[in-house]
Amino acid sequence: MADGLHDEARLRDGLHRFAEQRRARFTPLYKMALLAGSLDVSPYRLEVLRFLSTRPELVERYFAVGAGIIESEQLSNRQLFAETSAFRAGAPG
Repeated sequence: MADGLHDEARLRDGLHRFAEQRRARFTPLYKMALLAGSLDVSPYRLEVLRFLSTRPELVERYFAVGAGIIESEQLSNRQLFAETSAFRAGAPG
């Protein structure tokens, strides 16, 4: 590892890879924290949160994403979108 510190090109490439991996890992968590702390909640977001609150497993996944335990993709998927749309339209769960 120390050999790479003396090679400017390898060090630059390694730092670039680290920055990209860090950005990919933490940007979704940062954005979710901003949304969670926002005092301006959109009507759509309020409806989605109301829907999530009807399903204990979704509440658990929501907080697990917020805590960084699981990836956000495990919460936002097509099935969830379809179920939320049905809930918003007043269709039975």
